[in-house]
Amino acid sequence: MESPPPNDYYVRNENETLRTVSVPTSAEVVWYPQFGDPSSEESTTYPDWLDGLKERDFGVGVWLDIDSGEIVRINEQWVP
Repeated sequence: MESPPPNDYYVRNENETLRTVSVPTSAEVVWYPQFGDPSSEESTTYPDWLDGLKERDFGVGVWLDIDSGEIVRINEQWVP
């Protein structure tokens, strides 16, 4: 509701369709363990990424690469 939005961006999903896609433990994840620091980008495994998310008190946007109905790579969306 703030105008302009914080950090000059606003993410909105107008499509309420829920999709379920499997994620194997071998899926590669590119993430920012020090959120807000683009130089901290690292590759990790899906289970290790989930463990790292538990320490955060916020959600992040992600890009998904899907092959044959299965997620093969997750890339966190860096935001300032």
